[in-house]
Order: sequence, then structure tokens, then C-alpha cells
Amino acid sequence: MYTAATAGDIAPAGVLTIDRNGDTTTSDAVSNPVISFQDNADTQCVEVSNGLCSTADINAADQPVTFTEAGSNTGVFINWDESLKANMIIDVDAPRGTQAVMTYDQGKYGIMNQPQFATIAYDTDQVGSEWNSGEVVTIRLTDPDMNLDNRTEDEMKVYNNATIVPAIKIGSPITLATLDSLEYIDVGGATVVLDSALNYQCTSAYNGTTARAYESCFEKYSERSIITVANNPTAFAAGDALHFTFSSDTTVKTLTDLISGSNGTGAFTYVQYDFRGINGGSDNLSFAGNFTFGDSSSGNVVAVPPGERLYYEVDGTQDATETAGQNGAAFFTGLIGNAMVNGPELAQKALGAKALTATDPLEVKVKFYTVDTSVDLAANDVMPISMDVVTWGQSNDGVASSDRHNNAIYRLEVEEAGNGNDSGIFRATVEYIMLNQLNVNNTNTYNSTVPYGDEIEMIVHNDSTDEDEIRV
Repeated sequence: MYTAATAGDIAPAGVLTIDRNGDTTTSDAVSNPVISFQDNADTQCVEVSNGLCSTADINAADQPVTFTEAGSNTGVFINWDESLKANMIIDVDAPRGTQAVMTYDQGKYGIMNQPQFATIAYDTDQVGSEWNSGEVVTIRLTDPDMNLDNRTEDEMKVYNNATIVPAIKIGSPITLATLDSLEYIDVGGATVVLDSALNYQCTSAYNGTTARAYESCFEKYSERSIITVANNPTAFAAGDALHFTFSSDTTVKTLTDLISGSNGTGAFTYVQYDFRGINGGSDNLSFAGNFTFGDSSSGNVVAVPPGERLYYEVDGTQDATETAGQNGAAFFTGLIGNAMVNGPELAQKALGAKALTATDPLEVKVKFYTVDTSVDLAANDVMPISMDVVTWGQSNDGVASSDRHNNAIYRLEVEEAGNGNDSGIFRATVEYIMLNQLNVNNTNTYNSTVPYGDEIEMIVHNDSTDEDEIRV
């Protein structure tokens, strides 16, 4: 591949030269390249090394680059194929503020890598001086770094590790920020470790080879876990389970305190989950199962005896009836949604598992009773997921602040808006339901919350002021 220093006299003849590391004719070049290359439908690489790709006919030293005319007789040439995959990309390790230099027809053009800071705010202009229950407010996020592709409308999705996900967190829900490991347990009891040492915060390098660069970590804002599959499990089958083990920061007592603290005539505890990352980002109603909580003795889902689980399995049914003091399962359908694990009708009876060790790290089993057998995880798959234990409502008459419960998290999957697909401005809407004496005891109040997406519906109690105000 020619550079400005090696092209010589042929450069004025229309040769495109690329200085990957900057201007090599001056002292401005850097040691790390700013531009790298990958294959696409127009340039088939047989080998990729150090950001260069070679084809069967052109070696990496003479880097193949393909430009095709965007349309008939346009004179505009593009570097991406029909699926919008480019041949030339910014190197994942390009230092901030560095640029590559392209020279064509005696003109120089720079491609600069310059990450920018983002801003996010509520836009309350349309609701006046006071935001009331039921009114829709827009959240506006400006982040040019997340404008990943100016040809399409970008979105920030929970199941995508290439973007950040802003969130609204209220109180102290249990999230995967303290998850330590995730295992896959097949119906026969064989265990495969999917990922471990997960309780580290992700860096801002959304793609890369360095540890914690949005792989095997948790995101600061959304507190989702970025699972990077280390070992290849079998395809999903009915009876398989996911086994979540938390760090010592989240113990059995953390869960029991959260539930018992919000246990009364109008108090509810839910598990809200988003496992779409298992299925490439899509929901799948073929998956159904339940949540089971336990301590370090839980082991295999099948092997745990009654009395050593916080909630109990009811194979093949979603009944929440009690049998010999054992509660039914927290049943769910689909890869995104919620399931109630405690409410007034359960009245603390769910905490009858006396054998649980309060100081043990919390463990959660997600057992699938039905699955889509075509879904099959593979080693190195990256699947961002979330699972939260949230509480709402009130105990007693709700006069004391300790009787009012609101511990939840809402993840905003903002979409690019503004002028066209190159604005770097993202939006989502939020509205809230104010709890009162008419709706606090009604499960429909909490079932109608929307904790994921670009149209969030959240619960608000009357303590959301000053230092406890709702922030995004």
C-alpha cells in the first residue's frame, strides 16, 4: 500500500494514498494506527493482521481497498457493501485526538478520532412548570460518539454491547451489577461456566480486545451484565437452567431484607428481566420458566430439597398456590418481562425457607420449562442481559416513609432523532404513575410498568424530592 512518502510521482495521477498513522511526511504521525481494514462483500480478506487485510491476490503491504460508485453516473464512490459494512474502519485502539491522512488529487483529507462528552436531560417544556402523573416527558441525549452510522437511525439497546444504555434508578433494587458468575445447567445436571468475574465495571471502549471493554463486565448506568460466553454449552432444551451467583456484596439477607422491608397490605416484589441477548436481541415466547432463589448450598436446580429455596418449583404449571407451606414459582413467559415473587396474598410466607444461610451470596436459578431448541449459544458470543429484583407499594397506612417502597430501575433504549440519521441526538419518553390509595393495592398498577424501551412507564411515590429526586 502506498503512503505519501512512497507514492512518488504517481500520486498526482489520481492515486489514493492513506497514512494510517497520520502525516508521515511530518512529525505528526503516531505509533498506533487510526484506520484499520476488514473484509466485506466487496473485499474478501484471507488474513487480517495488525489492522491490515490481505486477499488472495493482494498482500497486506499493498492493502486492498474497494470503492464502488453509489449510483449510475453520480461520480460518488463509497467504501461499504450492500449490507452497509465498510472495508475501512476506525481502529479500536486509536488514541483520542489522532488522525489518519488521505491524499487524493493533490488534496489532503483528515479522518480524526475525537470522542466527545455527552449530555442528557429531561425536556419538560411541553408540560409546563410541573410534571404531573400521566404526562409524557421527553428525555434528550446528545452523544455524537453513539452516532455509530450516519446512514441509519442508531439505537441504544439493552442487548447490544456496542452502545451505552442510559437508565433511571430509584432506591436500591438488586441488579446484575454485583453478579459474579453465570452457569448453564442442562436438564441432566451437567454444568458449563458461561462467564465469571463479572462484578467489574465496563470501560468506555465499546469494542476491543482488552478486558472489561464491554465484555465480561457490568455497565455503570444500566447495571446490565455483559456476558461473554467462555465455554460452548449444548443447545437449549426443556429443563435447562441459568444459574446466577452474586458476589458477597449481594447476599441472601440482601434479598430477604428487600422483600420483608416491603411486605404488607400494598407491597409488591417483582423480578424484571431482559434475556433477549440470548436470542440475538429478539424476544421469543417459546421460552417459559420460573425464578428460584437460594444460597450457596443450592447446587443443581433438581437437587435442592424443599425448604432450602426461597421460592419453589411447580413443574409444568404457573400456579401460585401453596402446598405444605411451599409457594408456587415466579413464572414467566418470553425473554423480556417481569414476574411477581411477593405480594399481599403471599404475606411473607415466601420467607419460610429457614435453612437458607443469610450471609451466603445470593444465587438465582432461571429454569426453563419450554424453550426454542434452535437457540444455541456458542463460545465468544456476547450477550448483554439484565435481571432485577424491584419493590413497589406501601405497608400499613404508608404514613411513615419506611412504609413506602420504591426500589426499581428503568433502562432507556433511546433512538436517534433530529435532522436525519446523522444528528447524534437521541430521544425516549417517560411518564409516571403516582401511587395513591386507589391504585397502591392493585397489581395492574405494577404490571403496567415498562422498564425497557423508548417509552418508559415508571412508579413514583411521594418521597421523590431533593436528594431523592428522580435522575437519569
